This record gives sequence, structure tokens and C-alpha cells, in this order.
Amino acid sequence: MVRHKGIHSAARLGVVAVMISWGDGAAAQDTAPVTDTKNSGLVLEEIFVTARKFEERLQDAPVAVTTLTGDILELHGIRDLAGTMKLASSLKYDSDADVRAGVAIRGVGQSSDVNAAPGVGMFVDGIYQPSSAYYTVPFFDIQRLEILKGPQGTLYGKNTMGGAISIISREPTDELGGSFMVEGATGSSVVANGVVNVPIVGDELANRTALFYRKADGLLRNETTGNDDAARRDDVSARSIFVYDPGHGFRSALSLFYADLKSAPFAYSTTNKGLNHPIKNVTKNFNGEVVSKYKSVNFTNSLELGPAILSSLTSYDRGDVDTAGDADFTALPLLTVAGQSDRDTYAQEFRIADADASDSNLLWLVGAYFSDDDFKSDSVTEVRENPLQSNTKHETGNTYAGFGQATLLVDEFEFVAGLRYDRETRDNISYLLAHFTKVESNFDENVVSEEWQPKASVSYHFTPDIMAYVLGSKGFRAGGFNAITAPPEYASYQPETTINYETGLKTELFDRRVRLNSAIFHTDYEDILLTDIARGTDGSQVVYSRNGGQAESYGAELDGAFRVNEAFTLSGGYTYLSIKNDEIPRGAVRRAVSGFAHHVFNFQMDYTRPIGNRFDFGAHTNVSYIGETWMGTEPEKRDAVTVVDASLDLIVPDTAYLENVTITVFGKNVFDQKYYTSFIPASSTATRTSALGLLGPLAQFGVRVSAVF
Repeated sequence: MVRHKGIHSAARLGVVAVMISWGDGAAAQDTAPVTDTKNSGLVLEEIFVTARKFEERLQDAPVAVTTLTGDILELHGIRDLAGTMKLASSLKYDSDADVRAGVAIRGVGQSSDVNAAPGVGMFVDGIYQPSSAYYTVPFFDIQRLEILKGPQGTLYGKNTMGGAISIISREPTDELGGSFMVEGATGSSVVANGVVNVPIVGDELANRTALFYRKADGLLRNETTGNDDAARRDDVSARSIFVYDPGHGFRSALSLFYADLKSAPFAYSTTNKGLNHPIKNVTKNFNGEVVSKYKSVNFTNSLELGPAILSSLTSYDRGDVDTAGDADFTALPLLTVAGQSDRDTYAQEFRIADADASDSNLLWLVGAYFSDDDFKSDSVTEVRENPLQSNTKHETGNTYAGFGQATLLVDEFEFVAGLRYDRETRDNISYLLAHFTKVESNFDENVVSEEWQPKASVSYHFTPDIMAYVLGSKGFRAGGFNAITAPPEYASYQPETTINYETGLKTELFDRRVRLNSAIFHTDYEDILLTDIARGTDGSQVVYSRNGGQAESYGAELDGAFRVNEAFTLSGGYTYLSIKNDEIPRGAVRRAVSGFAHHVFNFQMDYTRPIGNRFDFGAHTNVSYIGETWMGTEPEKRDAVTVVDASLDLIVPDTAYLENVTITVFGKNVFDQKYYTSFIPASSTATRTSALGLLGPLAQFGVRVSAVF
């Protein structure tokens, strides 16, 4: 069959490139267009994905995936995971400081515990990011961002029980050139990035270097200090990628990354007006600051050896974070917290895969993975500048894994089976001193997390443009440690697992002018990680995590795109989600898991057409909707939220020195919809005099100029 041969050829290209990444979704328009000449201007662009670590058409891949290309992200001015929620209905992102973030896909994966491992794994150019702090790093000059839904343990390992996110950088080409972008917006915001691509040795060796800069006071005023910088940012990042490809089946890539990020954390507003009456009322006596510095080196090699391709991926990541913040969120100098941490992570993966480009109906892949993680931190909490308690922590972890997957094609059927075994051993040594009482505590704990993670799927092509599939997969989040102040019986917690069952239908209709991909899913949680509050060993109130029985998540998704005419395209997505515990957990007030809406959708309209012979005009609108949502222990739901973004482009396709010179006027949240993304009741705050609410992004307007040279 033609489809078989195409998959094998794509597999060969994908593995040679060692692009460890995932697939694409209907919102993305990536890669070359379909070669069908009939109504070619009305055909949606073809999408190729690497969800199963070989390249194939999206419509042939029995997986649920959403992809946002770099062009789409740049068009909407999205530079971090928070913004991607506007374009991916199944993704949820929360963060109140650059030291932590919560990410969930289909309601699975998020944890409010900063010490817990992520439940949705994030990978940058194939490299696993070892903590939730990495979710807050801005991205730039990327080829695409891919969101793979449901447990991905078989091919991607631990901490992908909800899914996986892959950020894939643009690689160098053999042409001299580059691009730049400068943006100014309300909130004293200035953003810029520049890219230079340099061929060094013919078409064999090239380099691509990208720089990113952002400085902004933000859109929140600190009512105590009188400054409009309660959510300020000051970021500088750089990435440089060298690729050596002399042919003969060998390819090598070296990627260097550095980021220096500064931000004001915990920009909570104090309020007694309730969840559905959001106000801007940041009253901290000082803004505080988080300084995060990241360095990474990735070295990837592939070599074709007869019928197989051997791939090696080696990485080293270093993260240093310093934090100082107001812990009572009032105008009084009561509680402050400060700390510093550093993390070193080394990882190595080897993989050998089928390189046969013939009509063989069997594809296979086997691999092994190892990582070494070392984390150290020191923190101190003060009351009126007098030490209350100080904590020192040293945590180490080693992970070993082996995995494999086989794909068999029989006529229009495809059968997939895969299996992975992960084992992680983590050790934690902590020391705490309660200064007022002179009480000392020591902690020495060990947690072993190991799991078999199978996956199986069957798909059938009714026609080249209509495919249905069913699949089952398993994932897990590794166990970990609570703060040393937690009750002794909850010093640590064990792994939690998810098993996902899914059926999907992928279709392209009306000469490929319409694409509709849908899925129905059901996910079972075991030993779900819950958050409780108790009196700690030092007498203070402490938040800790514990395993809490069973839960389930189920729902449906729809992604679609419609090429109305050569100038006008509609696209969007919808997710229905229900996630509940089997019983009301201790400390909770309902079975429904807080923070997730039943209904979420996004809708985009993109219009571009020529104006005369020299200019193009573009108009773009994005509408994102999040339905009523339970928040924490609040007795009422947060009202539904609708956010509208819009932009207008004037494009000069070609000038004497530049190409695609684009001037964009944009507005984000143009109707200034105010809503809380997080809400902490007064009974849970340090002073217990007011509740705390974290506002979502407010209205912002600006101008952006970009060009290619």
C-alpha cells in the first residue's frame, strides 16, 4: 500500500533528525501544503506529526494531538504556556510565581504542591524538563509546540500521566539570513527577539542563534508602594544550535541555552468581595523578586547502520532560583519568605529504530533512558525581620528506563503495542530550625517509584481521508516528599497512576477544505495526589500532599478547521470534561475536582488578502471561553469567562532588503474581562483578615513590527 511506504519513508526522516517530539492538531498549519492541484488555494495545508517518534500524516496517527506552530504563536503574540490555553481547549495552566506552575491535560496532571513532580511532562528539543519551574520559561524562535493528550508513559516515561508538551526549536538551514521582532504595549512592555542563521561549511555545518528580551512593569498597581509594577518582568534568553550533517547516514546537533529571568511573584489581590467580584487590590508592602537562571547543553547524534538507525541524546540542565517575597500580602511588614535553590540534571537516552524504507509492514523501536537529578535548597521565613524558621534540603534522584514499541500494518488496519518500565529512586535529607522555640527537626527519607506502562491501539482507514481508532495507555507520576514540617505520617507520598481509554475519529472532507478530529476519553486515577492542611511539627499551619484513593476523568474533544476561501480560514476546538473523586476527600467540600470547567472552547478567524500589488492586509480574532468552574472550597462556582484577542496586520511581502515586513496593531483581552485564576479563602491565609485572588491577564494593547532578512 502507498500509505505503508509513506509511513516508512517518513519514519526514516524523522528518526534521522532525532526530533523527539509529538504531533499536530487542527489549529496548526505546518509543513508543506497538499500537492492536490484541484482547488489548491482552498485546501487546508497538510500536517505531519511525530507523535510516535516517527514522522507521519496527522490523519494517519491514532493519537489525540494539538499543535501550535511557531507562526501561529507569533501571530497571536504568545510566548509562554499560559497563553497557549487560548488555542488549546484541553490544556490548563496555573502559576503565581516563576518557581512553580501547574499544568493539566484533560483535567489530569495538576498539583498545587510546588514540591510535587509534574503530571504533564514537558520536553524542549526532546529533553525532559525536571520540575514545574521550567514551565514558566518563555519560548521563542520555535518551530512548533505540540500537546499530546492522555498518558504517554510508554514512549516518554514518568510524569506524563496526563500527557506531554513538546517545544521544538527552529534549526539552522544552509542559507544566510535571519529575522527580528520589536513590540511595545501597555504596561510599559517592551519585547524583542532576533535570529541569525549562518551556514559555516557549505550545506554540512550551520548555526542558528536566537535572542529574546522582555521588560515590562505589568498591568497591576501595588496600592501600598504606589508603583504600577506588581507584576513586572525582566527576561533575557539566548539559544544557539549547531547542526552538522555530512550525509552518509550521520547527523549531529549541539544546542546551547541560557536564560536570566526576573519577575515579581505572588501578585495576589486582597479581597472580601468574593470569588465573582474580582478587584485589582495588590497591597504587599514590597513586591519581592524571583531570579531564575537556566543553562542547558543538548548533544544529539544519529547514525544509520544497515536496516536500523541508532540515536543518542545527551543533556545537562542547570537551574538556579533565588526568591524573596511578601508572605502575608498586606501593607504591614509581617511575614516574609526568602530562599535559594539549585538543580543539576544529567540525562542520556539511546534508541535504535527500523530504518527500512521498503514496503515492509512492521515498524519497531527500542530504547533505554537514564537520568541523575540533584536538588539543593535553603529557605527562611521571618516575622518582622526576625527569623521564624529556616530549612535546608538536599534531594537526589536516579531514573532508569527501558522501552519499546511495534507497529504492524495489515491492509487498512494498523496495530500498535508498546511497553515501558521506569524505576526512580529519590532520597531527601532535610533540616529545620524553629528559631522561637529552638526546636530542631531532621528528615531522611527514601521513595522508590517503579511502574510498567503499556500502550495498545487499533486503527482502521475507511478511506484515505477517514480513520477511526481505539487505544488504551497507562502513565504515572513518581512519588515524592512533603515539607519537613508536615505530619510525620505524611513525610512522603507514593506514585499515582492513570489508565486511559480512548476512541477517536479523524476526517478530512469537501476536497480537504474541512478537517474534523474528535475523541472520547475515560481516565481512571489510582492513588490520586490530594492537598491537605494540618498543624505542622513546628506548630504552624502546613500544606502537604497525600495519596487519596481513586478518581476518574472523562469527556470529549473536537478540533476543526475550515478553509472558507483563499483569504479566510476558521479553526477552533472544544472540550467537555468531568473529573471527580470517588468520595469527598478529607478537607474538601465536594467530589468534583476544583479548578476545571465542564465546557471550554476556542475559536479563531484569520483573514489575509492582497491590497493592490505591494501590500497584504490581515485581520485575526481569537475567542476563548472557560465555563463555570469550582474553585477550591468556595461554595459557589466562578462565573464563565470569555476573553477576546484581536489584531490587524499590514504586510509588505518584499522590499529591497527585507521580506514579510509586518506591522501589527493588537489587543489582548480587549474587553478587559476580569477573573481570578486562583482564589484562597481568608481562613487559609496567614493573617486570616482577607481572601486572596490572583487575576488573569488584563487588557493590553500594543504595536509589533517584524521582518525577515
